[in-house]
Amino acid sequence: MIKHFKRPVSLLLAWLMIVGIFTALPITTSAENAVSEVMYLDENGSTQICSSYELFTGQRTWGAQGETHWYVAESDYNRPTPSRWGEAQLVPWMDVYGDVHLIIKDGVKIFNGASGIKIHSGSSLTIYAQSTGSNMGELYMNGTTGEGSYFGNREGLPGIDASGATLTINGGRVIGQA
Repeated sequence: MIKHFKRPVSLLLAWLMIVGIFTALPITTSAENAVSEVMYLDENGSTQICSSYELFTGQRTWGAQGETHWYVAESDYNRPTPSRWGEAQLVPWMDVYGDVHLIIKDGVKIFNGASGIKIHSGSSLTIYAQSTGSNMGELYMNGTTGEGSYFGNREGLPGIDASGATLTINGGRVIGQA
């Protein structure tokens, strides 16, 4: 009788140990939950910490009207220039809505190819760096000339379009045509 009782009890105990181990482990369900704190320099050059942000991975739309969003670029990004007219020039590379903050980590370079950034009316984009030295993050918004623009006319695509919006550069090397 004891032989038959030992086996189910040992299986039950083993199962409880396995379940206990897995329920005690932290579970990360998205990249947003796995972020760490990031240091940046504010408008006065003082060090600040951002602990709630999304990683910049080439998203086309940033933020949402009436909301504040933080993004961190921690690796280089290069959007290639389209191979033919109309492929990407008719729309901006990045649409900004609401109050958007971008921290470009040291050594990171973001190139946009031939499109630009459109900061929509009433919205804002604030750009930060982690340092002021030669290793500070860089953002290149070249735009186009001639064919292509946001609304299909032939005036070209500005590198940064902030008509009716606010663009604040607190740090980093930002190069673009307006």
